[in-house]
Amino acid sequence: MTKSVLLVFYSDSGHTRKAIDEVATLLDAAGWRTAVELIEPLDLKRGAWGFFLRAWRAGTKRASTIAPPQHNPGDFDLVVVGSPLWGRHLSTPAQGYLKRHAAKLPPVALVATMSGSPLAPLEKDIADIIGRRPVAAVGVTDRERVHGEDGGKIASFVDGLIRDG
Repeated sequence: MTKSVLLVFYSDSGHTRKAIDEVATLLDAAGWRTAVELIEPLDLKRGAWGFFLRAWRAGTKRASTIAPPQHNPGDFDLVVVGSPLWGRHLSTPAQGYLKRHAAKLPPVALVATMSGSPLAPLEKDIADIIGRRPVAAVGVTDRERVHGEDGGKIASFVDGLIRDG
């Protein structure tokens, strides 16, 4: 039976989008049915003040209000959430998505993009929101992405999903 995966993400710089696109490509090549969806926040502030406000909101678990999604996560075998790290926490758009769909989420995996912080706080954020930890997680640093050193980490992450899938 073909596995289905919904990949949802929020991306400021494009790094998270690239990581999610790579995961989708590898899963497609393995025969999985994939759908990719951007999480669209309705309440983000821009500029310097917005940067600090977003980090504060992420740390205090004040999730963003998001636009209605295109896909029902309950229709998939797995949801992969892609998010940048904001102040050592999951971005508020990703938090908003998880809160909105907590009751109907299948197993969740995490793709995080960051400057170099550990994944543990993000895994805890997910557990706090949906009541369980992600089944898999990978962190890609900005340096790894810029220098093309992230491919092996993404491939190992996808191999784990396929093996455990």
